[in-house]
Amino acid sequence: MNQEKEFPPIIKQVGFDFPFDFENDPKKIWVLELPVVTIPIDRLMWHLEIPFWSSENGFYDLSPRELLIHPELSAFHYQKVMNADLSYPIDYTFYKGRDKIIDGLHRLTRATVLGLKEIKVRSVPLELIIKIKELC
Repeated sequence: MNQEKEFPPIIKQVGFDFPFDFENDPKKIWVLELPVVTIPIDRLMWHLEIPFWSSENGFYDLSPRELLIHPELSAFHYQKVMNADLSYPIDYTFYKGRDKIIDGLHRLTRATVLGLKEIKVRSVPLELIIKIKELC
């Protein structure tokens, strides 16, 4: 029997209320011609406290902040953070009263490691994200 795992309450609280495939849908956003601007990194720092990632044997149980303290919890995510290319901007939208990353959490975490105070971003209008299945 294949039981689907339940998302933790915090993920339900901060996540999108519509289907969004974080593996494939950001690739559709990458092709959009949106301006790149620089914002204070503090606007996105709340993401570091949320368990958006899974540890080696867990399910949405690892926050970026915890990974930085305990890199052994996920060699996969730690390597992605350390190799993150900050020449690419973070894509985000304004959702549920705050700036929410669509693509770039590993880059944000890397920028934090480097002590950056600002980060390059692209603001993606929410209506485009809702229609992402129709793009490309």
